[in-house]
Amino acid sequence: MITPAEIDQVLALAGLRLFPGTGFTGGATPASNKPILAQTMPFHLCSGNNAGAGTGVMNLTAIWLLQGMVVTNINFVTGGTAESGGSHCLFGLYDDGRGTATANQLKLLATSADNTGATFMAANTNMGVVMTSPYTCTYTGIYYVALVTVGTNATMVGTVKGGTAATNINFPVTAGGVANTGLFWAASAGSGITTALPDPSGALTSVALSMYAYVS
Repeated sequence: MITPAEIDQVLALAGLRLFPGTGFTGGATPASNKPILAQTMPFHLCSGNNAGAGTGVMNLTAIWLLQGMVVTNINFVTGGTAESGGSHCLFGLYDDGRGTATANQLKLLATSADNTGATFMAANTNMGVVMTSPYTCTYTGIYYVALVTVGTNATMVGTVKGGTAATNINFPVTAGGVANTGLFWAASAGSGITTALPDPSGALTSVALSMYAYVS
């Protein structure tokens, strides 16, 4: 098992240890005091404030995690538009499709509680949310961080930092022994999601906007 110190060293050598700590975006570091394990993309490559897929639709972005890592928190950095009039907000972690027999769908591994505050996601804030149960990664490879916000309309779900993903990238994994050919760098899934994340995810649709996120 790689130690947090070894992770720090690798990230530093790769130029990726520029995480949004206290004061970096105006938000506070998550209170969990857990080591930052991995991120979806270097923070300095974020190209703007990306709108979500819409109210009740799940946004997913790939992240590379190591077997044995324990994911306690999922963290996003919000953009310039706050959530407004929201009724639900969920963070989650999915696998790469190997845990479900349904092609082009992902298994839910960890989820936050439903956050029901109307302005839960403030603007330009480092948002760290604890999972209801810590998740220990069972393989080294691609996982997906997920975000769902529900508002009175699509313009009130807020924005998160991110970038433009390469579309239509397929990852060669299997689901129940069947080739799973619809895995993308960034995707959306589902509709009408409210109080709980779907398991499995629902069919994935490639999207151009990836989310910046890190796990701790």
